[in-house]
Amino acid sequence: MAKLLDLPLELREQIYSYVVHPSPARGPECSECGTSYRYDLSLFRVNRQTYREALAVFRRENVFALLETPWQGTEQHIAIEGHVPVVATGPRASMYPYVQYHLGIRIEAPHHSTPDDNTFKLVLLMQDLPAFTRMWFYSNLTYPRLNNYLRLTLTLRNPYTSERTRTKTYAEVADMPAMAVGGRDKLPVKLQRQLLMPFGEVHNLDQVMFAGEPVDPGVEAGVREEMGRRPDSPEKCLAEAYKLKDEGNKAIKEGFYKDAIDCYEKSFLAVHIVCKGRRRSIWADAFFHTVLRGGEFHCQEGAIVRLVLRVKLVANIVLAYLKLEDYDEAYFWGMRSIRLMREAADGDDNEPMLDFVAAVEMGKIYYRTGVAAKHLGDESEARNLLRVAIQYLPNDATLVSS
Repeated sequence: MAKLLDLPLELREQIYSYVVHPSPARGPECSECGTSYRYDLSLFRVNRQTYREALAVFRRENVFALLETPWQGTEQHIAIEGHVPVVATGPRASMYPYVQYHLGIRIEAPHHSTPDDNTFKLVLLMQDLPAFTRMWFYSNLTYPRLNNYLRLTLTLRNPYTSERTRTKTYAEVADMPAMAVGGRDKLPVKLQRQLLMPFGEVHNLDQVMFAGEPVDPGVEAGVREEMGRRPDSPEKCLAEAYKLKDEGNKAIKEGFYKDAIDCYEKSFLAVHIVCKGRRRSIWADAFFHTVLRGGEFHCQEGAIVRLVLRVKLVANIVLAYLKLEDYDEAYFWGMRSIRLMREAADGDDNEPMLDFVAAVEMGKIYYRTGVAAKHLGDESEARNLLRVAIQYLPNDATLVSS
């Protein structure tokens, strides 16, 4: 430790930054349990000088927000279904050192009674607020009129400016009432914007209130203006998605296979299907259950148009991975859709659904996945997939001769 303290302060701060920065604290992605942060704060217990120096860096590198709701399923919905990284939940959310938050987020349903002691808490990092509000945006599209019953209170706090807290230890600060922790200085407008503007994606709330430290009028006006905007219509989303699909098809023809996959994933995103690696989250089903008005798909059912697009995108993504000779990914993407078809057919993989609205594209998925299986050495699976593909596409000479 003496060698560390012999270094110039600038170098020591770089070392502290590596230890207390959120990036190394973030755990691996997990589809079953979500993603969380686990900070190693043992550095603060070395000695008083190291504590004070590391604490200053910790405060600079980490800006926290405390979320409070009356619903027990909050963590499940946000961390696992929404894949939003979480710092702390439950009792840990109110304990050292996470009491030092800059933004309080309180979501309530004022017209629905809930037990007074039902308050569930999560701590989020500022840089993850856009992921949280985007998940909320998708939830409102998935469950129409959800936000009409919700009240949002955003409370700004400046926990570090008070001279009283600047001279105290973490443990002492954690024992102080929340109001005693905050200072009087107004939070910088840039920081206010970073904390509050993500909530512009949350629309149609019953009520929105700002509390705590004074909010810059321009920032508040900007948030409310964005909240008042209507999301893109199903017609516009589908038009953009099909445009991106066509760009991906062009990239495949020109031999830019990775660019094609990128276009296809953006096409999924345009219709609120989030692809991240092998994970795919499908949102906004109810949003597309409408008869389209205007454009290429006038008078068609939006959900059907979207379903056909999804199958086409999978077929093309499998093709792009075959071109890249990435047979594992080609097989994974194809089999995910094939398993969904098998479930729809009560698990019968011998009977193709020839009346399926996207039967041709489904045949391509079976064929291309079969090719991937053959390259992976699974001859039995390949024969089974190719046999079903022929039933979907009986007039395709390539399949008949394969």
